Amino acid sequence: KSGRFLNSIDLENYNNVAIIGSKVAKKIFQLEDPVGKYVNINSVPYKIVGVLEQVYDKYELPDDEKIYIPLMNAENILNTK
Repeated sequence: KSGRFLNSIDLENYNNVAIIGSKVAKKIFQLEDPVGKYVNINSVPYKIVGVLEQVYDKYELPDDEKIYIPLMNAENILNTK
């Protein structure tokens, strides 16, 4: 919808960046554009670099309710591989 997705530099440098679903964006930021703002994940600020387009999928959790961060960051938060 806006901004960008994760890129190789984000992954290689363990950048604290996030892509959020449109439902998450609306719940946290109402009508404001969240790109460039921050969301705390486990008390760590992640810069929002992108917002996903709203989708509807009756078989899986829709992307509008997800937050994407670099894999290694998620592994550190969850303390698992």
